[in-house]
Amino acid sequence: MRQKVTKDQWEALIHWNFALVGGFLGAYAILLHMGNFGSAQTGNIMEMAASLVSGEWYDVLLRFFALPLFGGGVVISYLLTNYTNINMRKLAIVVDAAGLVASSLLPLQPVLVGLYPIFFCSAFQWGVYSSANGYNSATIFSSNNFKQAVLGWTQYFLTKDPEFKKKGILYT
Repeated sequence: MRQKVTKDQWEALIHWNFALVGGFLGAYAILLHMGNFGSAQTGNIMEMAASLVSGEWYDVLLRFFALPLFGGGVVISYLLTNYTNINMRKLAIVVDAAGLVASSLLPLQPVLVGLYPIFFCSAFQWGVYSSANGYNSATIFSSNNFKQAVLGWTQYFLTKDPEFKKKGILYT
């Protein structure tokens, strides 16, 4: 007997599939890039702080460039979701595929440069696939505080709503 899939069930299935994609991107980043996460900005910031303390300025610079890439993925996914009619679920597939291809074409040294596309596409995917069945659920392993800070400030600058400013300040 064939059973019809409801819209909620379909959304959950798509969400779970993207969780697999997010997991793959995470494993790809860790295994091929010396244990560096491509989607965890908290870890990136901690490593940047350690490099700063030890005077490894080149590593600090490489890690610093990851922040606007990740933040850009958050901002762009938010803007496209809320201000266009683009099918974001389909676009996320293209962005993930392009990010993985770009990352695979970049050299493995320096390690972080090869992760730059993953920083962006992970954040973009998280912005598109952040909930299913009414529950907040990220499809990647990531830093929620960083995402919420970027989102709060983006929403504040677009709306001037003081509640978003409070959110931006809190998460920053």
